[in-house]
Amino acid sequence: MANEAREIDRDRLLFLLNTLEDMGETLTEGGSFDAAARYLLRMLLGSIGISNGAIFTYVSARHFFRLKTKTRGAVCEMDTIPVTVEMCRFMAETPVPYRIDRLPEILRTGFADIVEFWQKNRIEIMIPLAVRSDLLGMICLGRRLMNEAYSTLDLEMIRLLTRHISLYFSSQKSLEQARTANFELRRKILEMEQVYEVGLAITSLRKPDALLHEILNRAIAILDARYGAIWLLKDGVYTLAASFGFANDRSVPSVMPDLTGALEGAVRDGRDAALCLIATMTVRDRTLGVLSVAGKESRREEYQEFLDSDYRLLTLFANQAAVAVENAELYQSAIEKERMDRELAVAAEIQETLLPASFPDDPYLMFSALSLPCRAVGGDFFDFFPRPDGCLGIVIGDVSGKSVPAALLVSTFYGALHAMSNWIKDLPELVSRLNDLLVTTTPDNKFITVMFLNWNPRTRTMESISAGHEPALVFRRDGREEKLASGGLLLGLITGTEYISQTTVLESGDLVCMSTDGITDRINAEGKRFGQENFRETIKKYTDRSPAEIVNSVFSELEQFAGGIAPPDDQTLVLLKHR
Repeated sequence: MANEAREIDRDRLLFLLNTLEDMGETLTEGGSFDAAARYLLRMLLGSIGISNGAIFTYVSARHFFRLKTKTRGAVCEMDTIPVTVEMCRFMAETPVPYRIDRLPEILRTGFADIVEFWQKNRIEIMIPLAVRSDLLGMICLGRRLMNEAYSTLDLEMIRLLTRHISLYFSSQKSLEQARTANFELRRKILEMEQVYEVGLAITSLRKPDALLHEILNRAIAILDARYGAIWLLKDGVYTLAASFGFANDRSVPSVMPDLTGALEGAVRDGRDAALCLIATMTVRDRTLGVLSVAGKESRREEYQEFLDSDYRLLTLFANQAAVAVENAELYQSAIEKERMDRELAVAAEIQETLLPASFPDDPYLMFSALSLPCRAVGGDFFDFFPRPDGCLGIVIGDVSGKSVPAALLVSTFYGALHAMSNWIKDLPELVSRLNDLLVTTTPDNKFITVMFLNWNPRTRTMESISAGHEPALVFRRDGREEKLASGGLLLGLITGTEYISQTTVLESGDLVCMSTDGITDRINAEGKRFGQENFRETIKKYTDRSPAEIVNSVFSELEQFAGGIAPPDDQTLVLLKHR
């Protein structure tokens, strides 16, 4: 009997070797993984003489076993069997056959819900499939044919066969990983090509509205979405800038969150229930807005879920779109700057033509003046103009506002002044007429402060009117000072305003000073103003000099006082000195 048993064992081992050889040849021929799994299960059952069984594969991402194949007679109540991380680690490190009635404590506890079912359906053996501590699956085996008990040789043969099955599963896993990596690589290449093509399309656009709609249409096409929207961040609040698929172009569909009015920082990237994607449009840590798509199309009526790869693609696209949006903004800013530069050039040209090119030739008076705008175009002006009966008109003024509007207002004033001064002899009437004209021809928020002088060389008298302007100062040769403060309201405010003039006689050595508030408002590093008193004392120091020398000295001391601080306003100084 012993010899007979040894002969049987020898025959079974030879059969096992032949089985292993057949398994190797069959598996190298290729074919699907499902077909190979069914073949391996049949070979295992046939080699040992087992009535039924099943093979499960391990899904590592979710920690459960999934039924791969089974014999017709096998009853599998559960297609998936959950496991803990500790169970997986134990099975991966000890991939040997286990009898169901002798499971280790960690497996008996973990499989508590399934062990009773196994025993009821006569499942006697469970073998983990693992290679180098990498859990791949497990095999469950029923009773042997003729109800024979599993011998030690049976268990050893099962271990050898399942070892080969594990190696095959491992090779298939590696192959699948390689295929997945290759697919991902190809997909990324395709995505990069798409993003590149999108970049070429959108970077050529310069108008913001057209650019936003092109971005949205491209995103919809790439991600097979039914809806799309772009919200731009303006003053810390999201505003709907472009949409696709919305009813009436504004009604946000229920599958997509309405971000209109959301505050900066309240919107987060990600997937909303996997049916909507939101990607922030960011450039150099500056958020420009968000790009969102929703409702991924499918052949069925319901939407399919977006994948992580879809979100990554939308994020790449949103970043590139952000750059395009910023470029469009910069382009529009450049156009606006160019327009403003042209306006400033026109305004500067207007202002340059209005300022006198030379000083009048008068037998009694010497003149000097300097006007320094704080910007390309200032609001200060001065002029000399002929008056009836051989008199000379002198004005200095300050216009509200800057740039082209201010230059146009000065131009209007100059034209009216030169036209009216030829036939209106009375200075108060001339100023009143100029005021009425400006009230009716200029906006409500535009006005001018002006200091008027009318010099009569025959009588050596100076008539003056201050229309809301700094009064002219008269520095007498004997050290006395006077203010020419009579006048009225600034020009362009109220029609019918009356102005009162005053007349003073100039004598040899007397100095008349006209200025704008930009001089007295000049500040230094400590924030201190130059001030009216400082200005008067500076003039007094140089009254014995020529007007040109006085002007240069005043502006020199003004710069020393400011200490390099840029002037906040235009600075204009006009001096008249009796010979």
